Amino acid sequence: RGNMGQSGGEATNVAMSIARTGIFGDVFGRGSGATAHFTPSMQAFAGLVYRLFGIGSPVSETILVAASVGLTLGGAWIWYRIAEQLEVPAAARLLGLAAISLLPLNFAMEVIEFRTWEGALAVALAGLALLQIIKLDQAETSPRLSHLLLVAALCALTFFVNPAIGLAAYAAFGLLLLRNVPARRWPVTLALAALFMIVVVTPWAARNYQVFDRFIPLRSNFGLELALANYPGALSSENPHKAFRARLADIHPQETEKAFR
Repeated sequence: RGNMGQSGGEATNVAMSIARTGIFGDVFGRGSGATAHFTPSMQAFAGLVYRLFGIGSPVSETILVAASVGLTLGGAWIWYRIAEQLEVPAAARLLGLAAISLLPLNFAMEVIEFRTWEGALAVALAGLALLQIIKLDQAETSPRLSHLLLVAALCALTFFVNPAIGLAAYAAFGLLLLRNVPARRWPVTLALAALFMIVVVTPWAARNYQVFDRFIPLRSNFGLELALANYPGALSSENPHKAFRARLADIHPQETEKAFR
């Protein structure tokens, strides 16, 4: 590239705000203030790096690109292990791992965007949860409580980092309980799993209540994201991409000054 580059968008705005002011905010730039647009993960890490070594400095971007690529390839290795656990033929799983490792499947995200966005971290955490679930499902005996608690902790972390993929992790955990755990053990297991979720979410939810004076357990951007795709023009336009770009410019605060206002 000739330079290290820098991630962009809302996540990077938050990371720079943390570096400059210590506030998890300014998600749309222009001094937009504190935010719950994300749950803190890669944005907080990048913000700390920027605070220590400078925003966009070669040292900062070297650390962040190492984290981004490391999480991407680490996640690929975890999913390779999942395929191995499922007894996928060696040639097929090695081919998949080689494709992920050697081909620029989504180079911009893997090398640039995941420096501040949570995608690679979420995929790695979900993989760890699924790997443990599959191992317990294949065991000859019913899972011990300590093993179930490890899965519950991984599901809670995954859900906090990215609720969408976290729901999938919890669904797999539910199937494990149905298939491998006697019903008499469900109440204790579910109660402890709920406790893990409470421990993970409560500090962030408390911060949001203090800052915004209302209950926001995870993120505040659901309405915005839903409105971007679900509106009459999404169905009536002859050029869906053009219509989507117009919708972004009309309502997404990151895109235009008009939308920000």
